[in-house]
Amino acid sequence: MPTDVLIGLGVAWLLTGFVTGIVMRRQGHDFFVWLALGSVLGPLVLPLALDKARSGHAVETASRTLPGAPEGGFDILFGVDDSSEALAAARAAMDMLRPLATTVTVATVLDFEAEDSYTGRETQEGAQNLLDTVVSAIDYPKARTELLFGRPHVALAAYARQQGMELIVVGPRGHGAAETLFGSVTKRIVASSEVPVLVGALPPDTDEA
Repeated sequence: MPTDVLIGLGVAWLLTGFVTGIVMRRQGHDFFVWLALGSVLGPLVLPLALDKARSGHAVETASRTLPGAPEGGFDILFGVDDSSEALAAARAAMDMLRPLATTVTVATVLDFEAEDSYTGRETQEGAQNLLDTVVSAIDYPKARTELLFGRPHVALAAYARQQGMELIVVGPRGHGAAETLFGSVTKRIVASSEVPVLVGALPPDTDEA
């Protein structure tokens, strides 16, 4: 086989991996895992990716068995990531909403691979540490924490709806360049959630550098 044909096939194989990684990241999966799979398997990865995307959507929207929020209260879900903006926005929003709150839940969303992969336990431990830090910062007694999996805007909206919550609070932007590349979580949850969404403003003295 001519060398230029082999080079062309190699480029096409790698491009399949890159595109698969981007598409699967938008479906709540790990970009690098699917980049690697797509680069190795090429077009053969497509049926596997399609099956994972379908099963992932079912997990995101499935009814949860967790105890629901009390009826008649004002129950708030804080969606956070590991950005300083999310922490500052959560603290500012809690200062405003504290007199109204009946229950408070702080949640973060991980990709599906973090739920069942070999390295997932370490990822979950790091996420739980993040949630504990946010709970300490907002200083609300008996705030509970949740680890969710999938696409952040879908997982947060589904959880809030299923738990009968009155409000979702998110920061004005997500963490790092990934959100720019893969789309704004904040914009998506505002556009799609059945539960009202408050976009927490950053305090005036927050460093936005």
